[in-house]
Amino acid sequence: MASISYHRRDKKRGILALLPKSTGDKILLTLLLLFVVIVVGIFSSLQLAGARSRIKFADLVERNDGTENVGRKAEAIRNVDGSYQNQLIFPPSVDGSYQTQLISPPSYPVIVVGMPKTGTTSISHFFECINKRTSHQFCGERGRPKEECGAVMKTRIEAGLPPFDEIWGYEVYTQLDVTRVKGNFMKWTGVCYYPQIEALKEMHEQYPDATFILSIRNVKDWIKSVYHHQGMNYRIGFCNITGFPPVDRMYLREAMFQKMFLSQIQRVRDFVKKYPSHRLVELDIDANDAGEKMIKTFGGDSNCWMKKNTRKDVQQRASYFAEIKQKHGSIRNYRRSATKKELNEFISTVAT
Repeated sequence: MASISYHRRDKKRGILALLPKSTGDKILLTLLLLFVVIVVGIFSSLQLAGARSRIKFADLVERNDGTENVGRKAEAIRNVDGSYQNQLIFPPSVDGSYQTQLISPPSYPVIVVGMPKTGTTSISHFFECINKRTSHQFCGERGRPKEECGAVMKTRIEAGLPPFDEIWGYEVYTQLDVTRVKGNFMKWTGVCYYPQIEALKEMHEQYPDATFILSIRNVKDWIKSVYHHQGMNYRIGFCNITGFPPVDRMYLREAMFQKMFLSQIQRVRDFVKKYPSHRLVELDIDANDAGEKMIKTFGGDSNCWMKKNTRKDVQQRASYFAEIKQKHGSIRNYRRSATKKELNEFISTVAT
C-alpha cells in the first residue's frame, strides 16, 4: 500500500483524490516538480545556445567572404551532443590579412590547386611520408614511363574524357601544371597547360568530393621565385593562360604575375563557394604553423614536413648535374656506368 494517505471522501473526486494530504508527501511532490522544471529548462537552454552558435557561425562565414576579417583564431562550433559541426580557421592572405575558411574532414583524392613555386614539392614529400600514393608533376601507371600530368590531362579533356585516368591510382596530386616549352616567342614547341586554372570544372565533375589544397605565399616572394627558376617567367609568357595572354619577354611585368597569382586564389575560393562539396585547405607554405596545419588536417608527424625545392636546393642540383656532365659527357652515360651507391645518390638528389 502507498504511504500517502487520503480522505475517504476524496476518492470520489477524481484527480483531487491523487493530491497528497500529509506535509511530507507535499514536500516530496514539490521537489519532484521542481526537478522536472530544472531539467526542462537546462535542455531548452542548450538547444537555444546551439541555435545561437550556428547562427553566429553562419554570420561569421557570411561576413568573411573576403571583405571583413575577424582575427586569426581557431574556433569550432560545438553541438549539443558534444560533437563539432565545423572548424573555422583563419589562414593568412597574401596581403597579410586573415579570412575565415571552412575545413571539413579531408577526402581523397587531394588536389593542389595553387600555383607552381608554392611549396608543391614540400607538400608532395609530406604525403609520401604519410604513405599516400602521390603524384608530383608526372602521372602514369606503375611500372610504366610517366608523362607530365598537365600534358596528359589536356589531351584527355580535348578528347572529351575525364581529366584523371583512374588507372593511375593516385591519392594525391601536388602539381598538375606543365610549362615545357622550347624555342622563342614567335616559334616554340612543347606544351603549356594549367589545369588548376583551366579545368576546375572538369576536375569537379570527376571528383566532386575531392579535397583542394590552395597553396599560397607572399606574392612578392612568389614572383621572385618564378623569375629565378629556370626562366619560368619567360616560359609562362609563351603560354596562353586564362587571364595571362602570350607576352614576349621584353613586355613582361611583375604586375602581370601578381594579377595572375591573386586571381587564382580568388578563382579557387569562388569555385569552392559555388561547389561546397569540396574541402578547401588554404596553406601558407611560409607560415610557422604550415606543418602543424598539415598534420592536424591529414595526419602524420613533424618529421613529414620540411621545405623542399628551395632556391638553394635548385642551385645544388644544378652544380651536381654540371659536375656529372663534365666528367661523363651526359647524365645518360653516368647512369649507365654508375654503381648502385652512386645511382641511389643520384635518385636522392633528383628527388630533393
